[in-house]
Amino acid sequence: KYDLEIVYYTETPIFELQIEAVENYFKEFATDVNGDGEVNVQIIDCSFPENDADMQYKGANIQKLQSLIIANEKAMLYITDEEKYSFFEETISKGESFFVNEPYALGDEFYEKTKTDVLGNIKGNLTISCRKIEGTMLEKSKNAKTYYEESLKLLEALKK
Repeated sequence: KYDLEIVYYTETPIFELQIEAVENYFKEFATDVNGDGEVNVQIIDCSFPENDADMQYKGANIQKLQSLIIANEKAMLYITDEEKYSFFEETISKGESFFVNEPYALGDEFYEKTKTDVLGNIKGNLTISCRKIEGTMLEKSKNAKTYYEESLKLLEALKK
């Protein structure tokens, strides 16, 4: 069981080795939400380049992203690049901010700790943001509120 789920939505694909490195990086800042004695973080990859010719892959990732937005109580944090952040602000939330605060830029420490021997550094100027739950179906969920509060704590821990 995961204590935290983070949606990874960028123009640049991320590979399994990199996903594991990102999960390990965020484990340092997460807490044992479910009380099982372990801290487990899952990165949910929904990335695809906008100009990708594979419409089936793109469609599947958009569908996965939509289901996460609508119903996933644990996925409060979103790692995005500038293009995909704009997608949320312009398309998903239609003028109102989808996220709570300004995006937090992932710094040098993130890129150093997620670097792999085979693939090198993760590409892009990435940010992490916490989604709003107010005014959504998740607002009434006790679990969603718990994960929302834990996500805000993680963002605060990152900034220290």
